[in-house]
Amino acid sequence: MLIPILVLLDQITKLIFTNKIIFIREFPIIFYRQNTGIAFSYLQNQNFILTLINILIIFVLSYYYFKHKDLRLGLSLMISGSAGNTIDRIFHGYIIDFINIKIWPIFNLADVIAALGVILIVMKLIKEK
Repeated sequence: MLIPILVLLDQITKLIFTNKIIFIREFPIIFYRQNTGIAFSYLQNQNFILTLINILIIFVLSYYYFKHKDLRLGLSLMISGSAGNTIDRIFHGYIIDFINIKIWPIFNLADVIAALGVILIVMKLIKEK
């Protein structure tokens, strides 16, 4: 039940912040951007192949979700983030990014959710050793 909720939340935030710029103390903390690439804007304008890769990633993560019950929370977060960005690629032809902090390229909620999933899985695997 967590995955559809997180995907919906991601899509709602993207809808809210589409074409928006919001400043805090003269710095644009919300800055709408269309990203046709992947992390750090690599592989720009390769939407078809990136969509296929995203779908493959979702299938692989789903396989591990059913195989490793102890990693389900982290995998749920990773699947949610991947699904949110895949929806963007399919329906828009790009990923909607809008969160702007000075030290990192512009990103979105799906990116945060997926990154938290990776962190949880890494922490779990380290703890088991």
